[in-house]
Amino acid sequence: MKTMLKLMAATVIMSSLSGCIGYGYQQAVLTPEQREQMAYDSQRVQDTERTERAERRAERHEERMSQAEAYRRATNGQNVYILH
Repeated sequence: MKTMLKLMAATVIMSSLSGCIGYGYQQAVLTPEQREQMAYDSQRVQDTERTERAERRAERHEERMSQAEAYRRATNGQNVYILH
């Protein structure tokens, strides 16, 4: 019984691996329209991500400036050293 299960498991594994080997050489054939659409979509995604990163940088900068202003107001411009 155990031998039969091992044999079945090995068969399943070998057949799943043969699918990877059998189709690995094939490449997608794209039409010029598909290539153009993919390039357009890629550029659109990159532009969107660039915009989002710029917004996050601006938000972080604004938070740092707010923290610095709060620190200046709390210390009245005096240097405060924290020992720990």
